Parts: sequence; structure tokens; C-alpha cells
Amino acid sequence: MQYYDTNVLIYFMYQFQDDTKHKTTKDLITKSINTNKFLISPLVIQEFIYSASRIDKRKELIKDGFTYFESFVNFEIDRLIFN
Repeated sequence: MQYYDTNVLIYFMYQFQDDTKHKTTKDLITKSINTNKFLISPLVIQEFIYSASRIDKRKELIKDGFTYFESFVNFEIDRLIFN
């Protein structure tokens, strides 16, 4: 799995922040999704909603981002991470 933090999701969704970071994160996330390795935590999705609402007041775009990312949130703890 490849874990991504809030800032990566923000750069992915909001191109006007930084074109280079937008393209880089788009490539990273797309590759991770296509190889079934994309993972975000429940905290990251909450931070995404908060950060996105600070950047952009359009609730529909924030909701679209949440809807897109919510299926990649993993609520389980894999005990193998301790090995």
C-alpha cells in the first residue's frame, strides 16, 4: 500500500495551488489507484475536508473530493505493520 497525506490530496484536487505539484500528485495518485495501492486514513479525509474548506468555499467541489477519496479510506488496522 502507498499512504498519502492531506497535502497530496489538496494538490491533486486544486491545480491553482501549484501546477507542478498538481501534475506530480495526479501522476502519483493515478498510478497508486491503478495498481490498487492507494490508501488514506480517516484522519486524512477529515483533514482534507477542513483544508479544502479553507482554500475553496465551493461545497460541491469539496463534496466531490470527499466522494472520490472515501472509498480509499481504510478503517482496519493490519497487525502485519508491526512485523
